[in-house]
Amino acid sequence: MSKFASDLASAVKEDLFKSGIFGGIGNVYIVCRTANTAAFAELNRKFGGLTYDDGSAILYPATTAAADLAINAALSSCVLHRGDYVVLMPDDGNYTLTATIAMSKKGVHLIGLGNMANLGCMNLCRLDARGKAFHAITTSSGGIEIAGIYINTATDYYGIYCTDGSVSGYGLNIHHNRVHVYTSATGTGGGIVCSGAAAGGYSNFDSNVILVGTGAASAAVAGISVPNGTFPVITNNYVMAQNGCTVAIGINASGTGGLVAYNIIHERAVEGASTAGVFTLGINLSTSALAVGNRIGIAITGSSFGGGTASVGFVLNYDSTTNGGTLLNG
Repeated sequence: MSKFASDLASAVKEDLFKSGIFGGIGNVYIVCRTANTAAFAELNRKFGGLTYDDGSAILYPATTAAADLAINAALSSCVLHRGDYVVLMPDDGNYTLTATIAMSKKGVHLIGLGNMANLGCMNLCRLDARGKAFHAITTSSGGIEIAGIYINTATDYYGIYCTDGSVSGYGLNIHHNRVHVYTSATGTGGGIVCSGAAAGGYSNFDSNVILVGTGAASAAVAGISVPNGTFPVITNNYVMAQNGCTVAIGINASGTGGLVAYNIIHERAVEGASTAGVFTLGINLSTSALAVGNRIGIAITGSSFGGGTASVGFVLNYDSTTNGGTLLNG
């Protein structure tokens, strides 16, 4: 390729990127750990110092000690309803947090680049809040997407905490994430938890992996909890209790209506020196919700379902072999 053609191609590529990929979405903000030297050097060569038309930077360097500063700066650059994306670059190391990742603008997307799997995600974009005292990600608006993010929680805190219970907080899309919930005896931790009058309403929670429990005699609130939201759709998630942790509810959809379908609730069996996890309740439903095709593997001491309406609210749900492998209210 001639120098002229090469320069022209680079100019066109830059223009397309700066206008949102092919002009079809809002601004795309890149977050990369500086410790990922080769990747950061290449990104810095391409985008370092470049800004969008609104003056916001394209590239946000994340330090090893406090990656949240870069991620939150990128989120701060996003504009309400523009369809902006914050993209975390893959890395062998952790995006270490010193404060929560705060998502407060509607229509913003936080994505782990190339990190989504068929169920959950790989470990290439890891937020690490261990040893801290805050929720890893909080949302305080609606229309927000969080996908492809691997989260190690602070002990007794949540991986993703959705707080806006108003109409403006509807329509979340939280999918293909993996949350490791660190727990203690206080039992206040959880995976993806909504709180507020209608938080999580008209929202999708799909294909997430939630692993709850890191110590014997520990406890947790829930794997996924939408206790007040209207018509949530909670599908194809895998929630496991492990290492002696007692989880109050695997999936809680006790608000109004909604669909809870094709989820797996699993009590991890004893392996070596570890102890099995326990669910007090597998899935909790509102009386107008529909449960379809869920598989609930819990011990005889727990209950598979709570709430719901017999016969009309359950279609082809099965419990574990321990409880007979039987059809539940089918």
